Order: sequence, then structure tokens, then C-alpha cells
Amino acid sequence: MSLDIAPFLAVGLDVSFANVNLAEAKLMLVGAQDDVTAAFAQLAAALGYQDNRFFSLPLTSLHPGLRLEELVSRSRRLLATLCVLRVFAV
Repeated sequence: MSLDIAPFLAVGLDVSFANVNLAEAKLMLVGAQDDVTAAFAQLAAALGYQDNRFFSLPLTSLHPGLRLEELVSRSRRLLATLCVLRVFAV
């Protein structure tokens, strides 16, 4: 009676690949968290804060009656205005 170990080796190999994928995912998560922290630091600096801060966004719209397209359009117009003001402020 011979015991075929090939299925056990295949399972072990699958587990090893899964562990490698898990380790890669954990590294990606840490990288993404670092990116979020860096983005908050940039936002805080852009808003004039001297220290790092974390911000949260409301889950509901501040303008519930407006469609997304209209909000984006308004934002673009305001961004253009802010850019012009920034040029003249320097």
C-alpha cells in the first residue's frame, strides 16, 4: 500500500501561495494607510495648519437637492476662481 503525497504537497503549496498573497495584501494596506496619512498632512498644510490633522467627510450631502454633476460643475468653477486669486495673491 503506497501513500500518494502529491495531494498533500499541492495543498501545502496552495497554503504557501495564500500566505504570500496575504503578506502582500498586508504590505499594500500599510502603504495605503501611509498614503492616507500623507494626504491628510498635505491637506492640513494647504489649509494653513501647523500640525497634522485628520479630517472626516459627512456621509450626507451638504446640498441634498443638487445633483452630483451640478456640484462638480460648481466645484470646477470655484477652483478656477481660487487659482486666479492665488496667482494675484503671490
